[in-house]
Amino acid sequence: MKAVVALLLGCAAAYKTEYTIEQVHSMDTLATFKEWATAFDRSYSGLEEESHKYLTWLDNLHTIGETNSAGLTYKLGLNQFSDMNAEEFKLYVHGKDGACYKS
Repeated sequence: MKAVVALLLGCAAAYKTEYTIEQVHSMDTLATFKEWATAFDRSYSGLEEESHKYLTWLDNLHTIGETNSAGLTYKLGLNQFSDMNAEEFKLYVHGKDGACYKS
């Protein structure tokens, strides 16, 4: 869970909208995903990968909306990592050997 929160908090200002769960439920999520993908220069190898990334992004969007609707002292937002699940983000940050820092 910590990795997911870090994933969603990281560079949240890069995509400035702080969505609530009500906004998520009423939006055209596919159009928003395509806008997000364009903003972060995302391209996928085919329909299967794009569909997988969309579903991951959608899960993260729901987490963002639920968190932002909970009245907490912080807000989450979409960022360049929003199409990654926790394992993908961990691999991106820590690499295959699990180390954040390389000596």
